Amino acid sequence: MKSLSYLLIFITSLTFSSCERNNEEDDVPFDKAEWCEHVDISSDLIIFIPDIQIYTNYENKTKYLDAIIDKILVLYDNGVKIKAVLQAGDITNRNTIKEWEVADRIFSRLDDKIPYIMCTGNHDYGDYSGDSGNANNRNTPYSNYFDYSANPSFVASFESDIYDNSFFRIFIHQQPFNIFSLEFAPTNDVLAWADSITKRNADEIGMVLTHAYLYKDEERFDFSKYGSSQDGSPYNYSISSFEKVNDGEEIWQKLIYPNAYIRFALCGHMPFPDYAGNLISTNSNGNNVLQMLFDTQSFPNGGDGWIQILEFKEDLKRVKILTYSTVWDLWLTGSSQQYQFIYN
Repeated sequence: MKSLSYLLIFITSLTFSSCERNNEEDDVPFDKAEWCEHVDISSDLIIFIPDIQIYTNYENKTKYLDAIIDKILVLYDNGVKIKAVLQAGDITNRNTIKEWEVADRIFSRLDDKIPYIMCTGNHDYGDYSGDSGNANNRNTPYSNYFDYSANPSFVASFESDIYDNSFFRIFIHQQPFNIFSLEFAPTNDVLAWADSITKRNADEIGMVLTHAYLYKDEERFDFSKYGSSQDGSPYNYSISSFEKVNDGEEIWQKLIYPNAYIRFALCGHMPFPDYAGNLISTNSNGNNVLQMLFDTQSFPNGGDGWIQILEFKEDLKRVKILTYSTVWDLWLTGSSQQYQFIYN
């Protein structure tokens, strides 16, 4: 299914690449009846945007990120209940000021409308030396551009005025829903901080957003088991030589598994053919945890505006995951792109 979906995306993209997109969100079409064939209008939604590094790095690709925000704003203006927009990290490709400015300009269009929550990826760290995404240190201007202090969903950060590791609370059908945005390859101190907050809010559903967690469908990054054979492991980056980083398995063991109400983990980082995947694991309390991977950066045009939609049903038990192109108005229905999860 993955290869077939990719072929479809590639063929359709050949047509769009020669067209100009209108940047005015008011001109983006919205057919409510067609939308409701896929998404229940009574549901609360979280929009998940994958790695955007190609959009922000290449001027001729930026319009595809604008198209995502255009569509989100049109949905919002038409009464679709979007509770938060999440982004999987690799906001930039080379950690340059120009790229950060592009991302800030586009996402700021959501200000005072929809809370948006980013996380940092490996490409967002390091001293630029022509080697993109080297993450040779923790240098990043992330907090200069994404200051969450005015974000109504923001609760706390690991370090004052530094937002690489932040805690948010939104409400899904009037019930509290906690979101941790954690840095690429989080340290032990960061995981301990998130764990302490989770234990103080032990009866509230939670989610972890971090860049590198699943390696592929049904498999976490696990350096202790696979070593460097998992390409893109946090242990394959320079930062692991001078600080204790944690990969997906360690995040699972230290933060997610012990806390009964963390029921979701979202990540990016892995391009085609492993761009979409999921894993359901049982935590220490016997509850299922949905772990989602989504990264379309290696698709034509840096992603063709693909997003995933987490549709939370009114019964406070079910969430439906859908995969949608804001550029092509297409829906993917493979097992890694459309499915349902019982979370409560």
